[in-house]
Amino acid sequence: KISDQQKRLFYIVEDTRKSIYFPYSRFQVGVALITTNEKYIKGVANVENISYPVGACAGKGAIIVTVADGGTKIIDIAISVSKLFQPYIPFEACRHQIFEFSNCDTNIIIGIENKKLISIKIKDLLPKAFSSRHLA
Repeated sequence: KISDQQKRLFYIVEDTRKSIYFPYSRFQVGVALITTNEKYIKGVANVENISYPVGACAGKGAIIVTVADGGTKIIDIAISVSKLFQPYIPFEACRHQIFEFSNCDTNIIIGIENKKLISIKIKDLLPKAFSSRHLA
């Protein structure tokens, strides 16, 4: 079940997609999140470059802003995309970025242009993630 807070977070990210720079892939991604110290990181978008690896991923951008703003662990992260027929699941690298700054109960709320929202826990999306406990 999607909570009211998660719905609000998703609506925040929907506005973000209006400012995305995506002239090549036409793939719009926006991210917003809330941290355990109740900070909202609003409206981080993907920014493309003609040299694809140089572009900026929305998910990684949101994590960078979170850390720079003194955020702690992520409670919920909302991801909005456009022009897809199924929910977008973050790429592997973004999953690990989210995992690094999450706890097992962090929710990823995914939707397509304000239609059918789904929620997935990071532990279910990345069940055997490499983490700091592997370095001990």
